[in-house]
Amino acid sequence: MEPITVAELLPGYEPYHDKNVNPVYKAQVHTDGQGEISAFVKSIPDHELLMECVCALIGRALGLPIPKPLLVIAAPDSCPARHDIRKPLFGSEAIDHPSARRFVCPSGDIDPHLYQFFCAHLEQWKQLKEAALFDEQIANSDRNGGNYLFDGQQFYLIDHGLAFAGLFHNVISASQPVPDNLFLSILSSQDEVSRKRTQKQLRTPLAALGRVDIQQAYDHSLFNHYADDLSIGENMIEFYRQRIDHISDIMSQQLGIKPHDNLLDAYGTW
Repeated sequence: MEPITVAELLPGYEPYHDKNVNPVYKAQVHTDGQGEISAFVKSIPDHELLMECVCALIGRALGLPIPKPLLVIAAPDSCPARHDIRKPLFGSEAIDHPSARRFVCPSGDIDPHLYQFFCAHLEQWKQLKEAALFDEQIANSDRNGGNYLFDGQQFYLIDHGLAFAGLFHNVISASQPVPDNLFLSILSSQDEVSRKRTQKQLRTPLAALGRVDIQQAYDHSLFNHYADDLSIGENMIEFYRQRIDHISDIMSQQLGIKPHDNLLDAYGTW
């Protein structure tokens, strides 16, 4: 698993608007490894910053198309308004493709032809099952049209600050399904034969997920270096570990298929 990249915010950033809740800026940042690169940066609370970093690191370790996460340091003279200078900004290496919302609504209203094209590609996306499993494991019900990108061929996952909803908002427990998993709802709406096929095809992604080291992801996030309350990280790790014990049954429940009794035995203890 790759460590988080630390970057320096350069002057000249500009606001970026896509119905985003938190102010987002298109900026140039400097990294030791890549030099100057374009990024989207935002100022968010500690717990959201941790979720963004950890989820991006986990997703990328699983091979999902997620832009490289960055911890962006801002100097006092180049810091966005109302940002706590003691804290890093969250940054995401820029991928200049429209969000799903912008793709299907280029003029503000849904374009029926683009929407049909978009839906057909999403249903056939080769990583749809892996993305649905990922969102279920991180308890992410915020996969709205602004939180993934589409370039006409490929999808990219962004904005995971509201993941682990059960941990911070008491929406679900570690053993309960996410009430609104967008990608999984596409799979669960298929016929029974397709859903059983999906369940079988999830064996390999489930095994890969089981090999992810959540402690390493947390350590790589550098949360200990800037957080005021380290218990947030401890609670996140515990929630993740509890949830991984239930994720196979949760996925089967979401698909409306009886769980495979021997699924965990096939891959050992997670």
